[in-house]
Order: sequence, then C-alpha cells, then structure tokens
Amino acid sequence: RGGLTQRRARGEPPVLCVLGHMDYYPRFGFSAARARDLSSPYSGDPFGDAFMAMNLKDDAPREATLRFPKAFS
Repeated sequence: RGGLTQRRARGEPPVLCVLGHMDYYPRFGFSAARARDLSSPYSGDPFGDAFMAMNLKDDAPREATLRFPKAFS
C-alpha cells in the first residue's frame, strides 16, 4: 500500500498492472475487469483473471496497449 501511495503522489503512469493471485491483489485495488480493456501479451488466456490492473489516476485511459521491458519477454 505504501508503494502504491508513493507512486500516486509522484504522478506515476496512470495504470499499474500485475500478473498474480486473484485472492491477494484485489485487496489493494487491482481488478481483472479493469485489465480487460488493456491490450497486453499477458491479457486473456492462459492468464485469465490473474492479469489485473488498477488506476493510479482518476483520468486514466480506459483502453491502452501496454509495453513491457525486454526482461519480461
């Protein structure tokens, strides 16, 4: 929670995504429903609801294409 608060305060990018456990990350505000509007190599099968996102700003775009560093390839 502290890290998310710091990111918001610094004006970090408006959407933050994770690939993680569906019972853990939603308690911090992550949602699989929010991630469904995002185009990413991690969206959809086989990851399903494990790919989640949250808005760090109220004016975050609803749809976006996410890019990841090469280390994630």
